[in-house]
Amino acid sequence: MTKFPEPKPLKDEDIDVTLKPCPFCGEKPEVVETRDYGMNVYTIHCTNRKCLLYFGVAPYQQASEVIQAWNWRGRYGHGE
Repeated sequence: MTKFPEPKPLKDEDIDVTLKPCPFCGEKPEVVETRDYGMNVYTIHCTNRKCLLYFGVAPYQQASEVIQAWNWRGRYGHGE
């Protein structure tokens, strides 16, 4: 049976951009590095276990890409 490595949360000092709070519940998000199909990928999720985004968003190859996707609130969203 294949053993997959545990996801590794990035520390706040590893992230050079301010993360916006969760758009659904307002809690703090967490960026996680893991392996998928043999390469490192990054995903982000809400730390509130009861939130819709607790299971995260689609993985990206760069931490900066997943952070940009998380922080984007859309044309009609809250903020820029």
